[in-house]
Amino acid sequence: MLTVISLSLSFVALLYKPINRVARSTNVLQDLLKHTPTDHPDYPLLQDALRISQNFLSSINEDIDPRRTAVTTPKGENRQLVKDGFLVEVAEGSRKLRHVFLFTDVLLCAKLKKTGVGKNQQYECKWYIPLAELVFPSLEESDLCPHVQAMPDHDLEDMKIKISSMKSEVQKEKANKGQSRAMERLKKKMFDNEFWLLLNSPSIPLRIHNRNGKSYLFLLSSDYERSEWREAIQKLQKK
Repeated sequence: MLTVISLSLSFVALLYKPINRVARSTNVLQDLLKHTPTDHPDYPLLQDALRISQNFLSSINEDIDPRRTAVTTPKGENRQLVKDGFLVEVAEGSRKLRHVFLFTDVLLCAKLKKTGVGKNQQYECKWYIPLAELVFPSLEESDLCPHVQAMPDHDLEDMKIKISSMKSEVQKEKANKGQSRAMERLKKKMFDNEFWLLLNSPSIPLRIHNRNGKSYLFLLSSDYERSEWREAIQKLQKK
C-alpha cells in the first residue's frame, strides 16, 4: 500500500462541509436526548430535531454516487470509501490529530501533511488494518484508559471563552478594515487555541485491536460518534 495519499480539495468537497456540520449536530442531539428525562418538556422537541437531522442525512446518503468514492487496488479489486473523519489518536502518550478512512476492506489512519498554498492535500499513512483482522474489545475494556489524562472541564471552558473573545476582536478589526500585523498574530493565536481545543476536548475512548497483537486508541466527542464508527466497521465485517 502506498504510504502517501494525495487528495485534492475539490469544489464538491467544499459543498459537503455543511453536511458535516449537520452530522456533528446530530451527534450532540443524540447525547442530549440520552441525558434528558422523558418527562422533561424539551424531550419531544429534541426527538423532533434529531428525527429531522437523521432524515436529512439519510436522504443525502441515498443520493451519493458510490463511484465518486471508488478506488481500484493494484490487484484490480474495487475498494470504496465508506466513512472518513478527523479523530484524535493517543499515540506515544500524547494526542495526535488523524484523518481516518474506512474503506470496504480496510481501516486506514493517516496524518495530514503540511503543503504550500494551492497545492493538493497530502496524507502520510501511519497504519492500516484489514477489516478481516480488526477486532473490538468490550465497551468495558475500551473505557479503561488509565494512561489518558482528561483535560479539566474548567480549562476547556476557559479556552472556549478565550477563543470567543478573540473572534470578537477579529470581527471588530475586519469591520474597521484593519489588516495589521497585530491582527495576523491574533488570527494565528486563535487558530492555535482552536487546534488545542480540538485535540483536548474528545474524551470518549474507542479502542481497536489488530489480530497480530497491536492496539490503537482514539478519543471521540460523543457516545453516538463512537457507536457510528463501531457499527459502520462491524457492518462491513459481516459482508
